Amino acid sequence: MNTIFENNLNVSEEDAMYSYYNIYNEEFYLVLDEFFSGKYKLQPWDHVPFERVFKIWNDYIKMGFIRDEKGIDNIADTMIRNVARLQINTELTGHTQEDPAIMVDEMEGYEEWTEDVACNFADYIDDGHGQLKISDYALEPLVQDSMDLIGSASPEEKLQIIDRMFNRIHMRGDIAELFLAGGTQSYNKLAGLDDE
Repeated sequence: MNTIFENNLNVSEEDAMYSYYNIYNEEFYLVLDEFFSGKYKLQPWDHVPFERVFKIWNDYIKMGFIRDEKGIDNIADTMIRNVARLQINTELTGHTQEDPAIMVDEMEGYEEWTEDVACNFADYIDDGHGQLKISDYALEPLVQDSMDLIGSASPEEKLQIIDRMFNRIHMRGDIAELFLAGGTQSYNKLAGLDDE
């Protein structure tokens, strides 16, 4: 799997912002393609595998550095893409100042964004537990974290930024499952909070 970090050395803050919005645009087309294709009843969504996170975090605690650089890059890539998808879903459901109809119209080649289409999209982005895959609270800091992650200089810095993102998400149980497989229970285990 190619990640956004393959040629990503010494990225400036401005370049990190542009990189994030390039990923956002890629994901926007993908979200619309998936939705309008009718192939999926619910929106497809990738999760970071808990076992890999747990191993990388434990190795870092024991050794003080990241051995699995490819693994941390894959985790970072998934985190950034999920933040972009969360932002897109939030915007397309009208939870920001953006007008979803104008946004979709500007993308060209897609069905008009009517009230009926918007209702179907809301059903489509249900997380399977009656909650929408959106965030009013955590979105802005997660977007900034994503840009910081793109601009990170080392695998260890990536881990620290991802850990910060996990802490933001863990506080919001409604979106916890959108990032780390196992949701809140996995975050608790990672934080050493699970007594089992």
